[in-house]
Amino acid sequence: MTTTFTQIKSKLTSDDLLFVYYSGHGVMDISTKVVVNDSDPMHRYWDLENNLQFLSKQSYVIAVFDCCRTKIDTS
Repeated sequence: MTTTFTQIKSKLTSDDLLFVYYSGHGVMDISTKVVVNDSDPMHRYWDLENNLQFLSKQSYVIAVFDCCRTKIDTS
């Protein structure tokens, strides 16, 4: 988990509601990942959905994904 998500998690309580709106490029396999600008294929996708699920164990999370979700090309 990234430093930003760790900081957010440390501030959330069980009474908090976190609303996340993502608009941009996305891909998916089992979960939705966002596409980031990185020439290294190992860092091209970031798993936003699973990171939000991790935060939802501690508080309420509503996420809206307004993005394309093409299947990740593994070839």
